[in-house]
Amino acid sequence: MQLLEEPKQVKRTISYGRHEERVLNMEDYLMDHYGYDRSQLHKVLVRERYHQIRMV
Repeated sequence: MQLLEEPKQVKRTISYGRHEERVLNMEDYLMDHYGYDRSQLHKVLVRERYHQIRMV
């Protein structure tokens, strides 16, 4: 009998339209500023926004 292991990571893709090049530039700037990779930056910003909304 084989036990199914939960994946160690869940990967998701973010798509950007051609007109959103500025967003990619903003991400690059913020990653450099904070020293995060794209994944870390995204998670930190999602958590911050979540906490802002939940505090209302």
